[in-house]
Amino acid sequence: MPEVAGIVSEDTDEDPATFRITLPLPPLDRRYNTPEEGIEAINQLGFNNGFAVVKRRSKKTKGQVPRLKKVQLQCDRGGQALEHPKEAPEQPEQAPVASGRSKKRKTHSLAIDCPFDISLRLQDDEKWILTITSDKHNHKPSPATTHVAHRKHELAQKREQLQNWFKQNLPTRQILRLLRAEDKRTCLLPKDINNARMRMNDEFLAGQTPIQALLMELPTDGEWRFRYTIHFYYDTVHFYC
Repeated sequence: MPEVAGIVSEDTDEDPATFRITLPLPPLDRRYNTPEEGIEAINQLGFNNGFAVVKRRSKKTKGQVPRLKKVQLQCDRGGQALEHPKEAPEQPEQAPVASGRSKKRKTHSLAIDCPFDISLRLQDDEKWILTITSDKHNHKPSPATTHVAHRKHELAQKREQLQNWFKQNLPTRQILRLLRAEDKRTCLLPKDINNARMRMNDEFLAGQTPIQALLMELPTDGEWRFRYTIHFYYDTVHFYC
């Protein structure tokens, strides 16, 4: 887990309404080929300095062929946090989905209306530059593990490696040990590994039940002989290999 450091203003009150801190950004004269390249450069710096940015909105040029001209970014702790009721109303029971999971995961927000506001703007030479509206954060730097943007980036970089481990049926704890042995700065959490595993399973099932996917997969192997019976609701009731 990387250490984080920032340049604190004179106001040291930690109340988000009054606390302000300035964290490092890439040089303003640096030019990027795409907005994605700029966002990656900012978040690479943010990884070591305790923050992350996400897209807020974008603007396009007017005309017959609109072109992207501005991408506004905010701190991942920007925006208003949703206030959840203490007791949620009882919801009707949901029908099970194809993958066998019927309940939606509960999520929470870390948003505290951080005022940090920057933009990437397209120039006449087709390059993108960084402009600053507000470089102030209203929170202290925090470890990369607390920023979804950093964890998503690492998941994308290590997708193929993770898929190989999933196919070997390695448990989440062992996968995390392997990741930390290879990269002590990894910011992935157990829930990231579990969610990635579920997404891979969903991609494999492609909307089918596990039994339906098995019936489609076995004939491609060529080494299995099997038979099955179903009732009029098309549910498999007997399966023999």
